[in-house]
Amino acid sequence: GFNLIRVGADRESLDRAAKNGLNAWIPLGALPVSDERGAARLTETVNAWKSHPALSIWEAPDEALWNEWWERVNRADARNVKLNDAIQAFQGNDEQMQSLQIERQKWNRYRGSARYELAEDSEGKIREIIGLPPAEERLSDWRKGVAATLENLKRGCEIVRENDPDHIVWFNHAPRNSMSDLIQYGMLADAVGCDIYPVPFGLVGHSDLSEKNLPSVGRFTERMAQSASGKP
Repeated sequence: GFNLIRVGADRESLDRAAKNGLNAWIPLGALPVSDERGAARLTETVNAWKSHPALSIWEAPDEALWNEWWERVNRADARNVKLNDAIQAFQGNDEQMQSLQIERQKWNRYRGSARYELAEDSEGKIREIIGLPPAEERLSDWRKGVAATLENLKRGCEIVRENDPDHIVWFNHAPRNSMSDLIQYGMLADAVGCDIYPVPFGLVGHSDLSEKNLPSVGRFTERMAQSASGKP
């Protein structure tokens, strides 16, 4: 019974949707605009497909807000694996090994409780003991990306609307994030939503509500409505 599908920004996909009486949304990975080259690329994409009869919606990058944290977590996890391997291979004197054990215990404890700054302090000491350079990125700084991405998305939304006032911009969020951040991003969007998957019961843990099962769909609908007051 659905009538709206995701398609790529290409004629074959859009024509196929139109042929079958379906509406389409196009994900705009290039929506965050940080320079003139990005602005030109986004303008070209919008102008290329804005008049296609299948097009209904432009979509912002999927879970853009959540990914400010999640992408950094993945990079930190990869870095941590390499650091653990280096720790295992390290052979130092008794004083070094004792200090390493103490800092490693702290590092694991702080990481496990999301106390990123404390974990990174211990990581720095570990790296110094075993002779590794400092980490190039700090997970504790993840919020610095939120404001920058917000500004880039704002510029991108302005470009879309200048070139195509007839189609809405939709933001899809993860079932996470603080309300204060959601509200900021909701100000840019024409419509908002999130992708919560509550089936099968009890096996999906990505909801940050206490309710994990079917009623979470309604709860997140309420949260999305609150994050973008008066918008679909």
